[in-house]
Amino acid sequence: MRLSWSCGNVAASASPAPAPPAAESPAPSAGVTGPVKARIRILTSVGWANVRITGARFAEPVLAEVHGVIDTANFDGEVFGLAQPGEGEKNGRTVEMTWEVIVEDVTPDSTLAVEIWPGATGATTIVLYNDLGAQPYAVRAIGWAGGSSSFREIARWPASVLLEPAP
Repeated sequence: MRLSWSCGNVAASASPAPAPPAAESPAPSAGVTGPVKARIRILTSVGWANVRITGARFAEPVLAEVHGVIDTANFDGEVFGLAQPGEGEKNGRTVEMTWEVIVEDVTPDSTLAVEIWPGATGATTIVLYNDLGAQPYAVRAIGWAGGSSSFREIARWPASVLLEPAP
């Protein structure tokens, strides 16, 4: 599965058309494996950044928000990708995207490994949101500056932060 939204170097600050409402996620309890709603937000001043989070499966992805002048915001079922035009990178502009996902195949004892493969300059921030309450709230965030020639693990997060009801 590959979902992609490209705006062809056009400023984007509005959300794409909303998707049909997903079925309500049941309130999890100890030992339950998803599905639970979550959000993943990626902000970058790099020309492009790829982010992979392993330890769970992300289903029913919906691109909820895009901000800035971007070339591509996509999710191929495994990797989240965000790219901006070279001029934005040269000028240190930050672009961002937020995906709503259903997290499956996860238990309270699971660990989510966050990997990044960024372009050569700038910085990238990845924020994980629990979306079980009235509003999503950030439960983990990590930043990375610098380049890499392949994916590099930068964080390990407990999946339990997604399985506990929002405060």
